[in-house]
Order: sequence, then C-alpha cells, then structure tokens
Amino acid sequence: MKTESPEIWTDKSRRPRVILGGLVFVANLAAAYIAFAPLEFQMPRYGLDPSWVAVLGEAPVHGWRFGRDIIFNGGPLSAIYTRWFAPDYFGRYLAANAVLIATFALLVAVVAWRNRRIGTGFLVALGMLLCVFFIRDAIFVACPLLVAAVVLAPKRGAVENIAAALGVFSSALFTLAKFLIAPAAIVTFVLCDGALLIRRNWPVCTIGYLLMCFGLFTWLEGPGSFPQFIFDSIDVAAGYSDARALGGSHLELAAFVITAAVLLATLGWAEARSMSRGYVSPSIGVLRWLVTAAYLFLMFKEGFVRHDGHSVLGWSGLALAALVAPLPLRASPMFASFAWFGIAAVASTVAVPLAYDGSFRLLASIVPHMQQQLTSASDLLTDPARQITQWRLEKEQAWARVRAAQNIPRVEGSIDVIPPIQSSLLAYGLDYRPRYSFAGDATYTRRLIEANRRSLIQRGPDFLLFEPFPIDGWFPALSEGALWPDILAAYAPVSDDGRLLLLRRRPVPLANLLGPETSQTISFGRAVVVPAGPQFLRVKIRKTLLGRLSDVLFRPPIIWMTVASVGGTVEGFRIVPAMAEAGLLINPRIVTSRDFLSLAEGRVDRLASVSGISFELSGFARYFYDSQIEVFFSPLSLEPLRRADVNSAPAETGR
Repeated sequence: MKTESPEIWTDKSRRPRVILGGLVFVANLAAAYIAFAPLEFQMPRYGLDPSWVAVLGEAPVHGWRFGRDIIFNGGPLSAIYTRWFAPDYFGRYLAANAVLIATFALLVAVVAWRNRRIGTGFLVALGMLLCVFFIRDAIFVACPLLVAAVVLAPKRGAVENIAAALGVFSSALFTLAKFLIAPAAIVTFVLCDGALLIRRNWPVCTIGYLLMCFGLFTWLEGPGSFPQFIFDSIDVAAGYSDARALGGSHLELAAFVITAAVLLATLGWAEARSMSRGYVSPSIGVLRWLVTAAYLFLMFKEGFVRHDGHSVLGWSGLALAALVAPLPLRASPMFASFAWFGIAAVASTVAVPLAYDGSFRLLASIVPHMQQQLTSASDLLTDPARQITQWRLEKEQAWARVRAAQNIPRVEGSIDVIPPIQSSLLAYGLDYRPRYSFAGDATYTRRLIEANRRSLIQRGPDFLLFEPFPIDGWFPALSEGALWPDILAAYAPVSDDGRLLLLRRRPVPLANLLGPETSQTISFGRAVVVPAGPQFLRVKIRKTLLGRLSDVLFRPPIIWMTVASVGGTVEGFRIVPAMAEAGLLINPRIVTSRDFLSLAEGRVDRLASVSGISFELSGFARYFYDSQIEVFFSPLSLEPLRRADVNSAPAETGR
C-alpha cells in the first residue's frame, strides 16, 4: 500500500489545497448536522408509525432486548434514526451522532481533497441542504460507499486510513440504528476486500465491520441475542417486498430508472477513460462502478418497493450518488461526463420536492429548518440543563396528548395490544409486554409468526387489547391471523368499548379449537366454496423462479383474494402469501372488536358469513406464481368457547 509522505503537511505550495480541504470538511459537517437534525427530537404521538417509534425508543428504558424480547427493522441504536428523546441515554445519543456526522464530513473531504475535487466536495454539502428533509436515509447507506472511495483510491495516507476505519465503525453504528444498511455494507466491504487482495493487502473491511457490529451490540445488549437479532432482522428485510409493496406512478418509476441508468452509464464511461489513461487499474475501476451500482439498487428498493411517499428517499439517494460519484475521478479531463453527472444530480434534487407534494413549496422550509437546528445547538451549548428540562417537559406534554387521543382500560397486570397503539399503553404507564414482532404489519414471515406464537401465547401477558387492524387493503383477519385460534384458547373476553376488546389470560387454556384439515387444489381465478360454520383457512401459493427473482430485484405482483359473502356481496382483499400459508379465519367475517367478542363467546349467528373465495392476478403477473394453489380448511369449534366461564374473574377496568 502506498502511503503519503508527511511532507504534504509542511509543503507551503500545498497549503491552499489543505485549507480548501478543511473548508470542505466544515461545509459538509454543517450540512450533515442540519440533515441529521439530531436535536429535533421525535416526541410521543398516537398512531401506527409513532407506536413503533415509541417502542424502539423506550426499549432500553424498559430493558427490552433486541433479538430476545423484540425485533423490528431497527436495532438498539434506533434513536439515531428516529431521533427519539430518551434523557437517560442522551449522552450516548449525542456522542453517536457526533461521530457519524464528523465521519461523513471527513470521508467527503478526504476523497475530494485527495482527488482534487474540492468544488465537487462543496456541491455535496449543497445537495444535502437542498434535500435536507429526506437525505438521512441516503447518508446512512452512503457511508460504506464513501469508505469504498477511500479504500479503492490509488494511494492512501494516514488520514485516509483513519477516515476508512471511522467509516467502517460508523457503518456498524448505522446498522444498529437501521438494519437496511447491512446489505449495502456487506456488498461494499466484500468488494473493497477484493481490491485489497488484488493489492496483496489484508482483507480487513468485512471482518472489521462484522466485529464492530458484534462489539457494539454486545456493549449495548449483551452477546447472547446477537445471532437471533441478525437472523430475524434478515427475515424482516426479506419479507418486506412481499408484504408491504405498493404500486405508484409508472412515469415516476421510469424517470428514476432512466436517471439512474444515465448516472451509471456516465460513471462507466468516466471510469473507462480513467483506465485508458492509466489513472486507475481496470479492476479498481470496475469495483468502484459496482459499489455505486449496489448503492443505487438499494436506494431504488427503499424508494420504490413501497411506492408512496417513500419515493422521495430513492430520489434523495440518487441525488447524493450523482454528487458523490465524481469525487474519486482524479485528474481526468472529462467535461462531458461531469455535465451528465450534474444533470443527474439536478434532476434528482428537483424530483425530491415534486415526489413529496407535487410542488416546490418544501424548498421554502429549508432556511427556517436550518435556523431551528442552529438555535437548538446554541441553546444546548449555552444552558444544557435548561434545554434538557425543556425537552423533558415537551415529552410529558406529548404523552398527555397521546392519552387524550384514546382511552385505555387500566388493568392490574401485564398487557399487550394487537392494533398499533403501543404508544398509548406507554403513555398510560401500563405494564406493557410487547410480543416479539410487536408490529402486526411487520409480522409477515413464518419465522416471525411462530416467534409471536411463543411470546404471546406460551409466555404472554395477563391481558390483551384486541382489534382487527388491516392495512394496505389486507383481509381484516390477516394481521396476526394465524394466532387467532390460539388467542381464543388462551384468553377470555372481559369488556369491549366498541373500539377495543379487553381479554384476560385464562387460568388454563382451552384445548385446540381447530378440527381436522381438509384440502383441495385450485388455480387462479377459480372459486372455491367455503364450508359452512367457522373455518380457518390456509393457502399455499408458490412463486416461480421469476417470482423469486422479483422478490430480490424489485417487488412481486400483488395477489388479491375475492371474497363472496352469503348475502351476495363480493369484495377484493390483498393477501400476503407467507401470512396466508400460516393461516387466517375466513368464516365468519371478523371486522370489528365486537365481532371478535361474539366469536370468543361462541355467538356467530349474526356475523357475516363467507360463501366462497378465489385468488386473482392481473395480466403478466401469472408468470410470477405457480398456477396451482393448495387450499386448506379447518373447522373452528365453538362449543369450548360457549362452555367457558368468561365471567369467572372480571377484570378491574377504568376509563
């Protein structure tokens, strides 16, 4: 490995470039701080997303361990991503943010300075400010990209080595904040290690990253649950495309793909010219192109698998890639290629506010946002105790607003909740015991469903608040539906207020409520009669090779279940194959908490009955799934529910 002579720091002719490099660092430090907005704290709120944010943020306070007690797409440092205010861990939070912000600025400055791309370094800072509200995800994923730019450089000195080491460490920090970073980091660091091997150096990037992840996790959570955390986080990530995919504007999708293709083609052209002129070896040029392609692919997946407001994340990532990609292209006179880089960067930056609300109104909020971040920093530095006290007060007021949003029964004992209102349980100070995959909309693989069966049924809380909560057009009984027979057997109804049903754990669970399973094979578009009486349904739908590839490369087509009711009503609902295979109650239709109360008491005469179902795909989607579908029905016995003495031990509740 070639190292830089220390004379560079004393050579007067190079001092102006050193000073400019320092200014690039300062500019990117300021821009990264404003983009991270670490002092703009997320306070408690009522609702679906605020609830998972609250559970992740309060996990260390309540001693919930990742990989042992809870799992989600975040980790023990999720507060870095969510900006949750936890006063007991405020110092750790500030230190982690300081390291991440400084490391990102250092990586940009070092690459820009080394390759004489000072102007491009300033443009990176400007681009972050223009995309300031949505650039954080892109910065998280870009950390390994910038490490690669340092490691793959023709020459490295002490500063570069320090920056690369800090970048690997920061990538581990980012991973424990949001697991999305792990795929990008692994792919990037494996490619970096390939380059190190070519240069006959030790391949330390990947193993260093993994060891840092393990060390940080062990320090925060202990070593025991690290393997489970990794495997289950991979499961959460792997099931996302199937369960949470949403379609969007085909025009926007095409615009993103074309812009990304232009960027990659331009980068390939620039790397080819660099290789032809001897500025970089062919292997390094190819590896640098692959690293950028991997980054863009991950940001494409994050932005367009769920093509709603998430698309702004993809555009922000594309803008950052267009700004960062020219940094390693040293001493290469390619005006045309840099023009194309600029076009890609401008197009992506313009697309961010348009994707957000179809206008440029968001840009007017940038300056006030910058002022707010600087004011918060000034207030904290001037009087830390007063500022922290102010944040504590704001958090208490926020908890009060959550309590006002919905009344929750007060019970003596531990409690869990099926609809996503965990923030309400925390606001009321109840003994909340989250099931392992605590977010029902994120429990979409067999592994996670079975983990919830163990945590909720086998060793669950004393009470359970229940209400069906479908999202994205799901069938109402799909979310946690595989556990409904177990919930009926393990918990007895206590009270219902029209919104939430309170259930208490039975002293002795009822016997298995499901009868023998019958099966038949059907095809898409062919209706199947649902047997009379309460029925539990399992559906096995297999993907073709094309379907499995679509899972990895983008998103599989959505499967719709057409449900015909006895009264003649026909409705279409989305199903998730893994959840449908685990099972759901198909008959009767359970839509509200009072419907479930009637079922739990064995009274289903007045509930809507389902007469038949079919599974539908549109057009080309049939090539993604096997044409044969296996359907299984199991009768649900009501007699044990009727015999159970549901009023043997009434709960003490309050409103």
